[in-house]
Amino acid sequence: MKTIWYKVIIIILLGLNAALLYQNHQIKAGPTNSRIGPEAYVGRLQFPDYPVTDQGGYSTDLLTLAGNSEHTMFIFFSPSDCPSCFDERHLWGQITDRTQLPVVGIATSPDSRELWQWVDNMEMPIDVYLDTTFVIEHTMEFQMTPLKLLVNSSGTIVWADPPREPGSAREHFWEDLANAIN
Repeated sequence: MKTIWYKVIIIILLGLNAALLYQNHQIKAGPTNSRIGPEAYVGRLQFPDYPVTDQGGYSTDLLTLAGNSEHTMFIFFSPSDCPSCFDERHLWGQITDRTQLPVVGIATSPDSRELWQWVDNMEMPIDVYLDTTFVIEHTMEFQMTPLKLLVNSSGTIVWADPPREPGSAREHFWEDLANAIN
């Protein structure tokens, strides 16, 4: 009878060992992110018609904001979880100066007071709206922010740009944006 229990215990231990080996392999392989990259949105996604709120409490929707100009640059960010947002905020202000494109920030934050305080403290060079429901971020499955999307007046995304490092990568930003506008 003892040999049967020993065999059962050995089989259980072998199973657990196999599970640990598999888990170790998955950890070494790195994270698998099922979220899609920003390039997947271009030309295929109609901009969602979700409500956003400005600092004064006025509510509008993304399609209304996009329809005000031939092209509009939307920048999606989450100030509480976005170190590169601090670095890129000057770039966002330069977009309008260099291209005359309207630039609109769409922020997600669980605390609207904290967001508006952050916007004021950072002296944001763009208009910022709050995605109060987090629906936009979840629907579009952003990998990381800030994500810049160039949207035409009908709400179609024509160009997507992930966060960029300072320096030479930013120079490519201007070339890429000019190509997207033309």
